[in-house]
Amino acid sequence: MLDAGAVNGDLLADSKSRRRRRCCLLCCVAMLLVVAILMTVLALIVLKSVSLSLTLGVAASLENPNYASAKFNAATIGLRYCGREVGVAYGPPGSVGTRSTLDFNLTLDVMFDRMPGSEADLLADVIAGSIVLTTVTVVGVRVKVGFINQHVDAMVSCNVTLSFAVTTLSVAGQTYDSRIW
Repeated sequence: MLDAGAVNGDLLADSKSRRRRRCCLLCCVAMLLVVAILMTVLALIVLKSVSLSLTLGVAASLENPNYASAKFNAATIGLRYCGREVGVAYGPPGSVGTRSTLDFNLTLDVMFDRMPGSEADLLADVIAGSIVLTTVTVVGVRVKVGFINQHVDAMVSCNVTLSFAVTTLSVAGQTYDSRIW
């Protein structure tokens, strides 16, 4: 026959062990949550990927060799590496007088995340000692002489080979191509 005191003692022992298991389980779950939150914070804030940023100062000039003044739309200057556009600058619209030149300064932001391939390719070009960049400038010009309006779009493409040394950066070669349509 079962003793009532023994049954109550077994029930108390079972409830204590259940409480201990429950407490241990809750502590483990809480610890896992803390570790998950810590990993998320580290991934989002501390362990960011390296982001390279480069801003170039561009000195551009627009020459008007004609005997009539000209108005021009906003110019677009693009920087290309391996055929893909990696930087862009926009020039302001304005006008240039007869037989004069208008100079303006722009900032061109290079977006390294748009570089084709991997950063290893760019690094290999730099280690090899030269890198080829292409700039493409497009501007629309409107000339008005009396009642005659003439609209012309001009594009200038320039291939520049930059040569790297330990302490110097020089232009090894450059070629220009221009089109007017």
